[in-house]
Amino acid sequence: MIKKLTRYKLSILLMLVLIPSFIAVSLFNYFVQRDSIREELVTTSLPLVRDLIDWEISTRLQDPLLASSLMARDTFLIDWIQDGETDPKKIERYLDSIRL
Repeated sequence: MIKKLTRYKLSILLMLVLIPSFIAVSLFNYFVQRDSIREELVTTSLPLVRDLIDWEISTRLQDPLLASSLMARDTFLIDWIQDGETDPKKIERYLDSIRL
């Protein structure tokens, strides 16, 4: 009987020590992981996203700028404008032929 009572007290004492310890370790691990993930986002992921967005914007703007630059130096367009832009079919055929 005394052995059973001693075992019971020992079990209760062990539970009173282990359960808060597990909870404390879990909370410590949670805060460490949270800080680690936050640091990784700030140092790695966000700069990559910024660079990707910058690259996407510059590539989308590059094609129209290149096309307009080429058209500004095109002698056919210069002649067509200087002639008064009288025949829209000519410019439509020209634009269809150079469409990317």
